[in-house]
Amino acid sequence: MSVDWKDEPDWAKGNNTARFFVWFSRFEFALKMSNRCKSRNGDAMPDWEKFEKDMGSIFFETHKERCDLKILIDAPPKKQTVEGKKPIWEDKGAPVTDTKSLFKAVRRVRNNLFHGGKYPNGPVREPSRDDKLIAACLLVLELALEHDKEVGRAFLGSLE
Repeated sequence: MSVDWKDEPDWAKGNNTARFFVWFSRFEFALKMSNRCKSRNGDAMPDWEKFEKDMGSIFFETHKERCDLKILIDAPPKKQTVEGKKPIWEDKGAPVTDTKSLFKAVRRVRNNLFHGGKYPNGPVREPSRDDKLIAACLLVLELALEHDKEVGRAFLGSLE
């Protein structure tokens, strides 16, 4: 990756799953610190909608043909739903056709990973697909940091 985050924890380097955990968390912090913050019941939340609008269609149009993003665009992450009180996976994710739906796919990967959705009944069925989705999400975050300089500065700012 070309973004040089000097405060990235050593334990996250070389492990894309750990790295995605750290980068996504820091990215949401950067959104809030760059005037993309909203309140939900008094809690500070990242305003993804404002960020996506600020990024504009140019972000998606510029990067949609990248082969390392094709998995997010052509085979977006599945959504975990409930059927008969049991979680199931459905291919009902919205197609990725613009900047907003691209970042929605990144958040879905985050939700699937962070909320335990990828490990409900044992091992992951498609580990190479999951690895590719996570790598693509990391790339989207990096490209976004390069595109939006304000978010990039907030992301790269010192943790001290």
